[in-house]
Amino acid sequence: MSTLQRIYHVLGRLKYWVVIIGIILVNGFLDENSFYMRHKRLVEIDQLRNEIAMLKERYQQDDERLQELNNNPKVVESLAREKYHMKRPNEDVFVIKDGYEEEEREVVEEKAVTPAEKPEPSTETAETQEADEQAVAETDSTHETPAQP
Repeated sequence: MSTLQRIYHVLGRLKYWVVIIGIILVNGFLDENSFYMRHKRLVEIDQLRNEIAMLKERYQQDDERLQELNNNPKVVESLAREKYHMKRPNEDVFVIKDGYEEEEREVVEEKAVTPAEKPEPSTETAETQEADEQAVAETDSTHETPAQP
């Protein structure tokens, strides 16, 4: 017997098993309703349920905050003062920026450059510096200094 005849003879005896294994492969992995896709969808459903629970909790917190803002004018006033820098008449507001450390670091880095390494200032930079110096001089002249005793 040739090789093809042996394969045909073996497949003839196992034809039912070949069909069953083929159906299992198609339904298990290749079909859009396969076990793999079903597992993937169940994982996605769990993630969406977790997200829904989180959003419901956030909605509850936001609803409580809204009720507090609607019912308590002191909360509205504190929010306006803190977030929007609003003030009452005859009050002064001081805003403190957090960028001090970055500005300080830039100044230290500028000082670290030696004069030989420092590039020549452009005319635009020189003009800007002169304008800044004039503005400072004008500001100093407009402020009255108290008389010394």
